[in-house]
Amino acid sequence: MKIEELKLLIDEHSNDGELNHDDLNKAINAKFDGLIESKVTKAKDSAKDANVAEFITNQGFENIDQFNAFVNNSKATSTELSEKVTRYETELETLKGENGTLKSQNDEYAYMGKLSDIDPKYQKFVMSEIKGLVNDSTDFETAKSNYLADNVHYLKDNNEPITTRLPKNNEKLTQSDGVLAILEKKSGIKLE
Repeated sequence: MKIEELKLLIDEHSNDGELNHDDLNKAINAKFDGLIESKVTKAKDSAKDANVAEFITNQGFENIDQFNAFVNNSKATSTELSEKVTRYETELETLKGENGTLKSQNDEYAYMGKLSDIDPKYQKFVMSEIKGLVNDSTDFETAKSNYLADNVHYLKDNNEPITTRLPKNNEKLTQSDGVLAILEKKSGIKLE
């Protein structure tokens, strides 16, 4: 504390030429406490700065500006990577959905191939009925056999001739009559 500051304190705590020693001591102690606190704070800040400088040097940076630039760049990279991850996760979910649809369609075609002995007009219905019977203990072939044992009326009758009506004279033709035979009969011209 400087002499001028001490003289000011004495003047402040004097009343009609009489000095109040208790108040003066309190004021001087408060002044010293403030000075000590500022010195301690300054020492702490200095130590903190030294520790920060040591940390930055240990990380391989020359100064705080390089370190701050690295941190900011890392934040930007992290944000960019986070956005990419979010985009890839969204794309993955879309692809999973599309894959599920394609797998379902593929399974549908595979099942339809296994129902070639079913009358085509009933294939989708019979397939949905059989698929309803499939579970962990019953595979598709077993479910098909069991279902068709009770529902033989859905099977094709390969011995029954296919009949087709011609548009003009409603004459029925059997399977043995091919397209060429139908046209020859209709037009009277021999086609080869």
